[in-house]
Amino acid sequence: FPGNLDVSTDTFAIDLNTTTSGPFVVNGDKGFQVKHALQSIASFSFSAPFLNVKGTLTLNGREIPVSGSGWTQKEWGSGLIGEGQQGWDWFVFNLDDGRALTVSRYRHNGQVPHLFGTLSTRSGKVINLTEKELTMTPLHVTNLSNGRRLPLQWIINVPGQNINLTTRIIKSDMWLPFVIPYWEGPILAPGSNEAWGFMQLTGY
Repeated sequence: FPGNLDVSTDTFAIDLNTTTSGPFVVNGDKGFQVKHALQSIASFSFSAPFLNVKGTLTLNGREIPVSGSGWTQKEWGSGLIGEGQQGWDWFVFNLDDGRALTVSRYRHNGQVPHLFGTLSTRSGKVINLTEKELTMTPLHVTNLSNGRRLPLQWIINVPGQNINLTTRIIKSDMWLPFVIPYWEGPILAPGSNEAWGFMQLTGY
């Protein structure tokens, strides 16, 4: 960063400039994030949760100025899914007090889910979260138009950091049929803070 995203299609165009407004964050143990309590499933990752985004969106020949916040994460490793692993639930939030939160729940057949997360501040403080510090509770299952059934509303609770959020999707029809199919889309999350971000659900 700074970076530029310039995309043009038959139906829309977008030109965004991105700058950092806070530090990069190294997740897990110096970037090494364990994703299974019993198997050797892990990855390296870092993120840039404090981004300013500004540019233009072109629709029907009309240029619309847009601005907001952004988040990027880079992850790499030798394996995405362990034996008996069903999928994962991944959430990213920017909080109205300037903090950034990401939480994950990796689901396994016959085992309790493996939970972990990262809470970071613009001052550079990073707190790694384990299943002892956070809970992720699905509230109800939604039926999509393609027949998939998955939980689209959650309660995210980090008691030691005074964070309690209830997620709310903006649009339900956000299923992506890739090699690993998943639901991903923007969410809002009121509660202890006003929060916004995105949710990714796989394995449903």
